Amino acid sequence: MNEILNHLIHILKSDNSDFEIYTCFDAIPVARKSNHKFIIISPEKIKLNSVFPDDNKTISEFTADVKISVLMPMTTPSDKILEFFYADIFPKMQEAGCLCYQMQANSPEIDLKIQKLVYHAVFSLHGIYIPEVKL
Repeated sequence: MNEILNHLIHILKSDNSDFEIYTCFDAIPVARKSNHKFIIISPEKIKLNSVFPDDNKTISEFTADVKISVLMPMTTPSDKILEFFYADIFPKMQEAGCLCYQMQANSPEIDLKIQKLVYHAVFSLHGIYIPEVKL
């Protein structure tokens, strides 16, 4: 699971963008994260399907639902968070090296607890997982 998340983080940061990416597993409070904009990536479910043994590794087909949350200052206009998402994040998820067969998203919303404008999208991914063999 961590390798899949790390791969997605690497893809999202591939052009040295001006945002930080965190996983839902980190212990950094939102108040200590970027004041500008940042992304939280959260696996909602990961399922390994058919397993194929191959020499020293096991190759697995996987499906995963991964939630990408874009957070910006509360004063950001909604169209700016949508423009950022569809110009920067969506195309990269399409090129992540696995099939992105569905995306579900709602309207941007203000989260008063953390004082951020938030846009959530869940990507359904399908691919082949080949773990690296460590000798």
